[in-house]
Amino acid sequence: MILICFGIPKSGSTALFNICWHAAHSGIRQSQNYRDVIRLSDVDPAFARYAHGFVSNKDDLGEIIDAVLTTHDSQERLIFIKTHNSCQKTVRNFLQQEKVTGIGSFRHPADVALSLIDASFRDRAKGIERFSYFDLDSAAHVLPWFNKIYRSLFDDTNCIPVYYDWIAQAPEAVLGLITKRLNLVPDTADVLGYFNSDKQRYGEFNKGVTRRRLSELSPQQVLDLAFQAPHLAGASLLYENKFDCSDLALPESVIDLAQLDSTDRARKKFAVKPS
Repeated sequence: MILICFGIPKSGSTALFNICWHAAHSGIRQSQNYRDVIRLSDVDPAFARYAHGFVSNKDDLGEIIDAVLTTHDSQERLIFIKTHNSCQKTVRNFLQQEKVTGIGSFRHPADVALSLIDASFRDRAKGIERFSYFDLDSAAHVLPWFNKIYRSLFDDTNCIPVYYDWIAQAPEAVLGLITKRLNLVPDTADVLGYFNSDKQRYGEFNKGVTRRRLSELSPQQVLDLAFQAPHLAGASLLYENKFDCSDLALPESVIDLAQLDSTDRARKKFAVKPS
């Protein structure tokens, strides 16, 4: 089985990948379904460039999966892939046909923007060029792309949605989703103990702070960022603890925001001008 760990950037995707990875390694000991657990880079020398199973946005994920399915015995092995790619048509077909399984993390766009700013600041301080320079305006420019990724992942794909807050606050629930889908019985205490012991191993997720937007941004700033990724914003609010759109200062339903077709339609519907 190929497991694709999708994720909106800065949504806890590395932490989610590691929960999946360690759950599989723990559960494989008692599994009658799989004989081993490997990353994509370990499947074949041809995939060696995909370190730790990560497939970048420049690669054709569909072609990679097709190659694995046609040339390797993927049903007896759990093969892990991590990506920030959108769900391309070929990959969508594989998911719908249950030839592969998928799980994906997402987060409120305003919180994503704050995390992008933090990550770019840390990288510049370390002399690393992993992230471009981000401030609030430049972070807002990439949010429509993230919105497209979100829609591609969860519109009729059977991909399991995992909200950032769940990873940060209820990893046991996330573990339950994973093990049910993969039909595994891991040592829960062992997996969660490892996950909670040192979150710094998961990059910027070591902060694990939820809903930063409420304390670090004004309501208008949150609203402006939400309009850049309306589906992502709406879904995020629906997945939070209670049905509450007060932090977006919207007049009515979050569901309407989640179903909007574009930023322009959102601005017209709610008659809100960007700051």
